[in-house]
Amino acid sequence: MYPIIFSFWKVTIYSHGILVALGLIIGGWLIYSLAKEEDLSTRQLLDLLLYAVIAGLIGARLNYIIVYHAYFNNLWEYLAIWQGGMVSYGGILAGFGVASWYLVKKKENIWKWLDIGIVGFLMGWLIGRCGCFLAGDVIGKPTEFALGIVQPAIDSLPRHPVALYEALAVLIIFFGIIFIYKTRAIKDGLLFFSGMILYFIARFGIEFAREYGIIFWGLSLSQITLIILIIVAVIGLIYRYKYSK
Repeated sequence: MYPIIFSFWKVTIYSHGILVALGLIIGGWLIYSLAKEEDLSTRQLLDLLLYAVIAGLIGARLNYIIVYHAYFNNLWEYLAIWQGGMVSYGGILAGFGVASWYLVKKKENIWKWLDIGIVGFLMGWLIGRCGCFLAGDVIGKPTEFALGIVQPAIDSLPRHPVALYEALAVLIIFFGIIFIYKTRAIKDGLLFFSGMILYFIARFGIEFAREYGIIFWGLSLSQITLIILIIVAVIGLIYRYKYSK
């Protein structure tokens, strides 16, 4: 693990923060490029991305507070986001939710924007998850698998590199989605829901390698949440398919 790139005097540069920022920049640039190809107005793209990112951070933190509220002792700990503590689903839903609200308010073509948005999101998420891997902040179960990695901060046991698994899964999904986008096989919101379904399914499988307490029918709370999200995304896909017909 390489959580720190370098330190100089009182300044420390963390690999996770750098890669998350890089993911936002590259993902945003990709959305901008595709918006140009679709002849969409990019005048307010920076505002759109800013609102989505802020909403994503707030949503991810609120989701963490709701799930792990028993670990907090006072209001200050709720606000101490720099100490870690995010749940990605809350961030994804809040980010895309606020982005959708903004697009509707501005009378933009929401489905075209969401289709290119999922492409940019997957690229940004891929890079951000590489940062999680370097930081070693996603704990996997002990394993004898060849890819097992020892995290000295936890123990001396080889563990599943869960963040790396997710990065590889997102990479595969990204190439599939960008291929579909370029060939125009599906569009008008269908691409967005397809990308979400593929990501949620991949994440559901990867969750089995995470260090979680089993709570219901052998599934973690995250997996139960993912099942709900998959169902919602499938309903959205069916709705858009029927509407496009």
